[in-house]
Amino acid sequence: MKYRITLNEEDYVRVRIFHMYHSTLGKRQLHSARTIMIKLSAIIILMLLISEAQLDYVVIYTITCFIASVAFYFYAPKRLEKNIRRQVSMTKEDGKLPFSGDTEIEFLESMIVQRSEHSESHVNYRDIERFYIEQEYLYIYINAVQAFVIPCRCLGDDRKRVIDYVMDKRSGTISY
Repeated sequence: MKYRITLNEEDYVRVRIFHMYHSTLGKRQLHSARTIMIKLSAIIILMLLISEAQLDYVVIYTITCFIASVAFYFYAPKRLEKNIRRQVSMTKEDGKLPFSGDTEIEFLESMIVQRSEHSESHVNYRDIERFYIEQEYLYIYINAVQAFVIPCRCLGDDRKRVIDYVMDKRSGTISY
């Protein structure tokens, strides 16, 4: 099975966002971003208590900090996604984005071959670390940060066939 894969800037953004939610480092960054306001609020309230501030101030700051912490907890993922979009845009201004726009991916009996204008890579099915299936993309990770990104729009009606084929060849971790 051979497919022509065309990636664009939005695909690259989506890969980065996906990686943020599914990689160990990305999860850690997301957790830190979500909890920083909680930690800051606790420090402020603790300082108020230590300085023996009036109870009215402590209550008002506690309520305000609680509301801000909850809001920031839910807002943090969107903020990180916005940062990713901004970083990709700035990277594009500096030059080319770090992906090949047009590639060809071929699923052979023993390996996956990806060819682009400048390179060719061969990956045995047993070397696949993770395989994620999303509604619009398939991610075939070959190490912690490198993956074959396959937009389902490039597979047409063969999406299920490719998924079944890779799952049959690889008995490792499959995530949906």
